[in-house]
Amino acid sequence: MLRLRPATLQDARRLYAWRRDPVTMRQSKNTEDFDFDAHLRWLTGTLPDTGRRLQIAEEDGNPVGVVRADRRDGVWVLSWTVAPHARGRGVGKHMVRLAATGLVGEVLAEIKRGNGASMAIAAWAGLIQTGAAGDLIFWRRAANSEGKKDFCMFDGKSILITGGTGSFGKKCVEILLTKYNPRRVLVFSRDELKQHDMSLVFNAKKYPNIRYFIGDIRDLPRLQRAFSDVDIVIHAAALKQVPTAEYNPTETIKTNILGTSNVIEAAIERGVEKVLMLSTDKATNPINLYGATKLCADKLIIAANNYSGKQPTRLACVRYGNVMGSRGSVIPLFLKKRDEGVLPVTDPRMTRFWITVEQGVQFVLDSLGRMRGGEIFVPKIPSMRLDVLAKAIAPKAKIEVVGIRPGEKLHETLISNDDARYAWEYNDYYIIYPAYHHWEEDLDPSHSGATPCQEGFCYASDTNKQYLSAEELQHMIGLDNEH
Repeated sequence: MLRLRPATLQDARRLYAWRRDPVTMRQSKNTEDFDFDAHLRWLTGTLPDTGRRLQIAEEDGNPVGVVRADRRDGVWVLSWTVAPHARGRGVGKHMVRLAATGLVGEVLAEIKRGNGASMAIAAWAGLIQTGAAGDLIFWRRAANSEGKKDFCMFDGKSILITGGTGSFGKKCVEILLTKYNPRRVLVFSRDELKQHDMSLVFNAKKYPNIRYFIGDIRDLPRLQRAFSDVDIVIHAAALKQVPTAEYNPTETIKTNILGTSNVIEAAIERGVEKVLMLSTDKATNPINLYGATKLCADKLIIAANNYSGKQPTRLACVRYGNVMGSRGSVIPLFLKKRDEGVLPVTDPRMTRFWITVEQGVQFVLDSLGRMRGGEIFVPKIPSMRLDVLAKAIAPKAKIEVVGIRPGEKLHETLISNDDARYAWEYNDYYIIYPAYHHWEEDLDPSHSGATPCQEGFCYASDTNKQYLSAEELQHMIGLDNEH
């Protein structure tokens, strides 16, 4: 039975002991750096009480954690840490829920005044039925005068992106550096030329928290060194071209499967808090090697939560479709070919899910705030037929049907019939929950306002309710002024 009691001067020695533990500070689930010295000065009377409430969490009379509530600009901000001997048992979640519930009167009063941050606290504590699990960790106020978000889970964190010089990585770095306040952003990739080109835009002089690491996810010792003092890993590195994977299967397996296994091992060993991997619709009922390797990678990421043991590392996946404008996408090909008057189309009936790189990055960042380990996050995104896409880009061009390439599907699927048994629908996304989740016993989405997907549900590009029109696509890729 977990309970909270006010911290006393006698707890100072215990806080000192926790402070000396080298792992506690790095692994604590705080919305900001947990300042032990400030707590101790407050307890000993050398720091005035400015609205701070410090409570000790006890389990059967044994202290297992400390949680702090600070009053800031009329809002309660919660931060917490778990004792070294009590990690990996969900103690942090329960003691924060107790602390938030204890503030129910003041929180509900602030909700009536339209305070969204307090609403997130109340939702996480189970006081109102809104939002997804984990909202408390991710809530933030409106942008400040510099355009950056306050009280965000990325502030003060060290974030590493594998495959960081790709289309996703570059946009993710841009958003992290310009909208948030991370301690470090680490670009990990094996292409020195791409890193050089990227450093001309995101250089250390303008962004002193940017770092560039040369390395390959196939190299476990390099990953172990790179992951030192890293809080969050966004795993975007992969071999993604379907024809290339078919022709080079062993190399694709080494990168997409064994490389992901290395990322998992290094993350757990280094105590990384969160790992989120980018997956693909081709991992759903795969018929090509690329999709099969990504399905294996998905399974590795989800199962890794089982054997992370007492380590705090939690891992999850994001699964979406084709990214507009990314390298290898059909859209840059059509833009290049339209002046020639002929566009090669594999099959006019073919449909695909589409998402912009900005939308993909934001969905990944949002999912990092929601994840508790083992989930596959799927955004609600539109589909489009390939012939409509071609005509939107080059209305006067002739379409040349070249036939479906080996390993391609006519339509793609993000949630299969079998996945639907574990899938829940939220306002603008789905979550496929793991069938087994021993690491998180309280992984119950029913309290978060979600609805379970019906048996037989299938989220496929041809039956998708949301379709892109030619005009919408032209606007998204900047062609709306040409027609």
